[in-house]
Amino acid sequence: MPPDPTSTSTSDDDPLTAAMQPPPDETLEEQQAREKDEVAAKLRSESIDQYLKLSGKQDKVTKLLMLGLSVFPHHMIINS
Repeated sequence: MPPDPTSTSTSDDDPLTAAMQPPPDETLEEQQAREKDEVAAKLRSESIDQYLKLSGKQDKVTKLLMLGLSVFPHHMIINS
């Protein structure tokens, strides 16, 4: 069952939020290095996005053929 969007869960309940938090014993030097790495990663991500936008590769449709055992019978149609 999906989580209730009206519930008042805290960030402690969310494993992704907890994983993204800095360690509680992080030193000032470690914090500065982490923040520097985050800025560099964001700039790299934006650079890739800009490249894809300019090259037109972002709008192409990619078809993927999945081979292997199917979880669903071949006649089942899943609407998403």
